[in-house]
Amino acid sequence: MKFQGIQLTWLGHSTFRIETPEGIALLPIGDLFTMSSRKAAYACKPLQPETVTPMHFGTFPPLTGTPGELRKLAPDVEVLELKPGKTIS
Repeated sequence: MKFQGIQLTWLGHSTFRIETPEGIALLPIGDLFTMSSRKAAYACKPLQPETVTPMHFGTFPPLTGTPGELRKLAPDVEVLELKPGKTIS
């Protein structure tokens, strides 16, 4: 999907599948019912996003994936961690 000229790829609750590369990818990293930080880093290789926004993590203890872990595993990608109540521009 394109939004204001930016390619946006959202993988939802799924595991990895090839989508249109580049732009921003919203990747689940919780590792319970979704992919892990490691699988999300793996998905970054063919997706080639400029930015990854991790999702589905940290809301309760079994969700073990973290944005920091994703940053270590995918150092060539900007990992943008959204905080509740905060905005980005």
